[in-house]
Amino acid sequence: MIPIRKNNLELIALEHLEAIKTHLLNKHTKFSYDDINCWFQANGSGLSFEDVILADMKSLPKIKNAYSGSTLSAEVKYIKDNLYSTYFANSSKYLIDTEYNAAKLVHKLDISVCPYCNRNFINNVTYANRGLKRTSQIDHFYCKEKYPFLAMSFYNLIPSCPSCNHIKSTDRVYYSPYDSRYGSSDLLQFNFIIKSLDFIKDSNQLEITLTPINKRIKSNIEVFRLRSQYEIHKDIVQELFNKKLIYTDARLKEINENFSELFNDEEDMKRTIFGNFFKEENIHKRPLAKLTKDVYNILDSI
Repeated sequence: MIPIRKNNLELIALEHLEAIKTHLLNKHTKFSYDDINCWFQANGSGLSFEDVILADMKSLPKIKNAYSGSTLSAEVKYIKDNLYSTYFANSSKYLIDTEYNAAKLVHKLDISVCPYCNRNFINNVTYANRGLKRTSQIDHFYCKEKYPFLAMSFYNLIPSCPSCNHIKSTDRVYYSPYDSRYGSSDLLQFNFIIKSLDFIKDSNQLEITLTPINKRIKSNIEVFRLRSQYEIHKDIVQELFNKKLIYTDARLKEINENFSELFNDEEDMKRTIFGNFFKEENIHKRPLAKLTKDVYNILDSI
């Protein structure tokens, strides 16, 4: 639900490609870049391995379909079992490793919250003298078991929380966080239903609703069980409602005037008071920012 947006995303993808090429120059690898490249050029739509690694979200479905009927050679299995699992994903073992790996990709992308659910932090942690360890997992948007030839394609690798990666498993979803056509506000809208006036003291008297705006997000909502996942966050809505009663527009204006030296702008002040980010470009920075933003805007309009 939260897009992965970086101004230098194409550059990061190129660095991903170059790291793969460098790794395959190692004389101990079973197959070289040229070996793997030959398979791609001899099958499917005759693309190069580089084309497949760098393919964007518009091109990946076409590549998936073009190569699905091809005989999977030892070179293709090597992409999934060795190039991905042994080389790239090895960062899950916090080994001393100066090579490129999944943890370093997550660091370059500057992703700290799961883009699928916006509920859990997925930052790296550092072990003294042992390097980085991921708290994230890498989801393959197109399952690597079904499409091993896409196992190292840059835009097929989605850093996610363990919960979302486990729930999704090999299921198919239709919205990728790398799909640059949509922002979170174009995809879904959080709202709430008040079941009883006792909701002020009892959050169980609230119900969180999640409405898809774009048809592509419907599968994500169902596969990731987002409605069920967000049921436990009714207290967040309750707290926002109470804070809006306390911090009226007049009170917020007064705080901004009296403590202007504490805040960079009005957004900064609201973040401090309400505990989250509200601008679209910032909601990837903290868990539940999309929920908080939507509910705050509804309350602000009442």
